[in-house]
Amino acid sequence: MAVGGVLLGAAPAGVAIGAGSWLAQRIVGALDRGLINQAREPRNRLGLHLAEGYARIWLLASAIVAAGVGVGRAAGLAAAVCICVAYTIAFLVKIVFGPPERPRFRKLEGVHG
Repeated sequence: MAVGGVLLGAAPAGVAIGAGSWLAQRIVGALDRGLINQAREPRNRLGLHLAEGYARIWLLASAIVAAGVGVGRAAGLAAAVCICVAYTIAFLVKIVFGPPERPRFRKLEGVHG
């Protein structure tokens, strides 16, 4: 996708910033899921989900602003379009294939713990 954007004339720095920030927020999301799953209280889990979601959005928004201010308007636009396209693709993949399955653990009989 990023290569296609550059080939279509998008600012390479903006595409790189957009793609890099997209990958960074996906990594943050994967790491945070482990922390959220360890929380026992439903209220804590909800709070962690909200904080994680807002943090990821702010990371992306900051990358777009940084590209626009630091590199130029064309780079900011390219970063924003790259992030929007990545979100659209991820959304469509979730719709078509559904959410990833979580491993199911079965309780072993005779094991206490």
